[in-house]
Amino acid sequence: YGRGYVSSDYIVIISDEVMNALRQTEETNSETEETQIPLKAEDWELLNIFTVAKDVSSDNRNFNMAKACEAINGMELAPGEYFDWYGENGVGPADAEHGFKEATVLVNGSPTPGYGGGVCQVATALYNCIYGIGIDADEHYPHSKTQSYVKDGMVEAAVAYGTKTLVFHNTKDYTIGFEAYVERCGEDGKGGQVVVSVYKVIK
Repeated sequence: YGRGYVSSDYIVIISDEVMNALRQTEETNSETEETQIPLKAEDWELLNIFTVAKDVSSDNRNFNMAKACEAINGMELAPGEYFDWYGENGVGPADAEHGFKEATVLVNGSPTPGYGGGVCQVATALYNCIYGIGIDADEHYPHSKTQSYVKDGMVEAAVAYGTKTLVFHNTKDYTIGFEAYVERCGEDGKGGQVVVSVYKVIK
């Protein structure tokens, strides 16, 4: 976890193959083999990368994180434009109707089976990524109980439809763009990590 910088010649994004692999993992209970395609984004200048990792993450949880990342990946925000998790340029409700799966969620601080478990890890990665370039949230909330993937120095962002959301707007004088994907991590690939990158879009 933490921040880092790499050449834009070697940035990777989630592909359809990765999404299909995550779905297949749940059915076969086998280890996901990620397929990452190099992206040479000549019109995007890397500003920050942030990774949030959890050592143990179920197949359904990783699927939910990948689905949330899919909504963020490729998103661009013009100066003054807003991101609202449940509204404009957002991810939306993490329920069965929107294709999310059951995984552990927190209810009043207690782990409980529910749809969309894992999406808060994506929200936390996104918040830390934009926070690292000087954009603060207009609205964000902590969890009722701090999660294991929230390390020292991180800011936290929990999302729960109707009660907790993540809202921010682009305070820069240029358009920013995002890449987001999920990959396995930890011992024997039992974990899941979210990687979010933010760019200055040069047009």
